[in-house]
Amino acid sequence: MRIHPLSSAIEAIPAPAIYVRLLLDTFGQSAERRAALLHGTRLTERVLNGGTAETSLFSMLAFAQNLSVLVGDTWPIDAVHVWRAQAQGALEVAVRSAATIDGSLSTLEAFGHVRGPYLKMSLKRSRSAARLVFGCKVAMEPDTAKALRETAALSSIFMLEALLGTRSTHLSLNLPGRTKDYIARVSTTIRGRVLQTPGEVFIAVPRALLSLPSPYADKGLERAAQRELQRAARQADGSGDMLVVQIDSLLAGADRRLLEEDVARMLGLSRRTLVRRLSRAGTSYRLILDNHLKRHALAMIGQGHRRSEVAAALFYSDPTSLSRALRRWVPPIRALFTGPRLRASAIERSGSRLP
Repeated sequence: MRIHPLSSAIEAIPAPAIYVRLLLDTFGQSAERRAALLHGTRLTERVLNGGTAETSLFSMLAFAQNLSVLVGDTWPIDAVHVWRAQAQGALEVAVRSAATIDGSLSTLEAFGHVRGPYLKMSLKRSRSAARLVFGCKVAMEPDTAKALRETAALSSIFMLEALLGTRSTHLSLNLPGRTKDYIARVSTTIRGRVLQTPGEVFIAVPRALLSLPSPYADKGLERAAQRELQRAARQADGSGDMLVVQIDSLLAGADRRLLEEDVARMLGLSRRTLVRRLSRAGTSYRLILDNHLKRHALAMIGQGHRRSEVAAALFYSDPTSLSRALRRWVPPIRALFTGPRLRASAIERSGSRLP
């Protein structure tokens, strides 16, 4: 499996440590296994066992990528007890104490990313149902992105089940691209239906359920929980690092080389506003693009890809243009090539460190 090189910007974005701790307990059956799961995450067991509440988004995603490699892509359902656990903090309190099921869904849409900073959640309404859609706003390896979307969906559907009781049999969870065995396992875990509609991971809630009151409705508790979530959201959303992460994700998902104007439009900003916000964060689009290209080029080199393949994947006009860029990043350039292939060992000897 090809590991996606994670953006250095996510090192500064906080993420809950509890999920890493619970998953390490679940899958780390031996000291060797735990060491392998923590490899490259910049986390140690001593730090995790010290009761720390937060880690970085980098550590969370690196750990998730290790799970996908070492455990396989079934780890979300293998660790279903983690998503049932009351580990959502203020988010769970706000969801439970909302006045109605519709209010609970709105809370998940607005604040789900506080517990999973990689998440992009949106609530889509139709005449028949409301769909809570789970996406990722951070570029990562596709199997890991799928797994993380599913963990968020499972956590959310378990919270909704606690509110709806027997009515939760009317909920639907869509898990595209999964095997029949995996779907069967999920079907025995949740009360509602499991769908396999191509496209997005989502939870569908029939319109008739939206106006139902929450059995735990409490305005004071909801306000207090939302204030805490709003503080956390402002800290994350207002970070220049998160803007860099969003841009890096757009670059990773593009089918061509994006210009600064393209990125501004995709973010819903004017070019001037984008330049200003990046300047406040101490960076620029040109620097973000250069770091993105460098990180992905060196990752592909390490995986043994041909020079022409690297150039095409990163939208260079020809392999020579890639060579000029590599000359800036990892001199001397001649040491990188042996015949048609790029030598990862030369990069290691050069002491180059991924940004």
